[in-house]
Amino acid sequence: MLYWKNGNESLKTDERISLSQFLIQEFHTTTRLAFYSSTGWYNRLYINFTLRRHIFFFLLQTYFPATLMVMLSWVSFWIDRRAVPARVPLGITTVLTMSTIITGLNASMPRVSYIKAVDIYLWVSFVFVFLSVLEYAAVNYLTTVQERKERKLREKVK
Repeated sequence: MLYWKNGNESLKTDERISLSQFLIQEFHTTTRLAFYSSTGWYNRLYINFTLRRHIFFFLLQTYFPATLMVMLSWVSFWIDRRAVPARVPLGITTVLTMSTIITGLNASMPRVSYIKAVDIYLWVSFVFVFLSVLEYAAVNYLTTVQERKERKLREKVK
């Protein structure tokens, strides 16, 4: 039979060891029997860790850059609608940066079958950035249509 000799005191943690994203809050040791139909009963030792995520890490690596990209995409609203060389790269850069942030986060997070709050935040941010690019496309199209109408009116008057 296997058992933890001193219960939770059987395991000691080194306070100098830390994880970059998590803080180990507590741990519990347990002993259980497990049954396998082909071979019988087996004794198991379990240890359960309770981790708390360092939110500052995600603020600095994910939320803050995503918020800055949304705010940067809004700069295009104050640029003259005829300034195509200024607005297009700004829109493309912010969309690509948001894509990079989303991809980087998904690569560093464990794969799970449910939607996380950070996923919702990043996709809503991506939609805002993409809508700012669509706004420029709509303004550019409407400006072109209006200029054509004005040109046709001037030709009719002449």
